Amino acid sequence: MSFDVKTNLLIASLSCILVGISTARAASDYITTVGSTPNLLGYWRFSPASQANSEVNGYTGTFNGGAAVGPANSGPTLADDPSNSAVLLNGTSGFVSTTLTGQIGSQGSIIGWFNLSALPSTDGHIFYIAGESQFGNDFDVQIETDDMLKFYTESGGHTTDPVAFTAADLNTWHFFAATFTASNDRNIYLDGTLVATSVPGAHGLNTSAFNMGASDVFGGRFFDGQLDEIAIYNRDLSSTEVSSIYASRSFVPEPSTIGLLATGFVLSMVYRRGQKRA
Repeated sequence: MSFDVKTNLLIASLSCILVGISTARAASDYITTVGSTPNLLGYWRFSPASQANSEVNGYTGTFNGGAAVGPANSGPTLADDPSNSAVLLNGTSGFVSTTLTGQIGSQGSIIGWFNLSALPSTDGHIFYIAGESQFGNDFDVQIETDDMLKFYTESGGHTTDPVAFTAADLNTWHFFAATFTASNDRNIYLDGTLVATSVPGAHGLNTSAFNMGASDVFGGRFFDGQLDEIAIYNRDLSSTEVSSIYASRSFVPEPSTIGLLATGFVLSMVYRRGQKRA
């Protein structure tokens, strides 16, 4: 095999492999998927660099009552951040307050991850995940003392996941999404799957602050566990968008990616055989 042929084979094989790897990484980028989904207001990753601050739009946050960023690997596993960290909350005083206020009118969504250290029925109080609490105009995601996940968007009006959490769910990361359009739909997704839906009432423009781990209106609802990757949108995310965000957490190569990698492997084998014959 001539030098030029061997060189071209080597270049072709390396190109296919590198393009395949690049495509695989692009398809599995959770952080980019969350950030590129339209109408994102704030995104809290709780990394050592960002701490309690949003990754977008300049909103800052404050750790209260002992809340803190955990060590590497304390958060859910993401393909694009294998050492991901989370905020640690003690269930008695810890929460995160932010400078993001209002901006939720007739539509809104909250997504993120939670990890329970205990059940609300055991601790004896509601676990507040995130939202903008406001009397008569709620926008809150929480797990109540019946151990069920609930999403409120009006005075008392809510959607409930009918399956309660149990001891088997402790110390396990779960992805959630809560989405709504006033007078049309209100949905809860758990681990990428729609688990509950209902028709809400009207919803006016919120004026309260966005908090995580406890409500600044309804006292004593301290989350016991870890939260991470909390994002808020002033739009009702579609089921396709929720599924795409959840799927992007892990690496699942597309057929085109597999083809590129396979082509690169075959070409590299041809090159090696040519080297042996030379």
